[in-house]
Amino acid sequence: MASADRAKLEFESFSYPYGGTSAIQALVESFNFLILAEDDGTGYTKFNL
Repeated sequence: MASADRAKLEFESFSYPYGGTSAIQALVESFNFLILAEDDGTGYTKFNL
């Protein structure tokens, strides 16, 4: 946990570019967490919330 209301999840995607990050995003969102940004191997992307 980064703080009481924020956490940081880092993982190494071994299937890039075939699997992408969609599976881990679905897992995180299933617990009602918001994804603020990602780096899927093509660069860092911030999401507009």
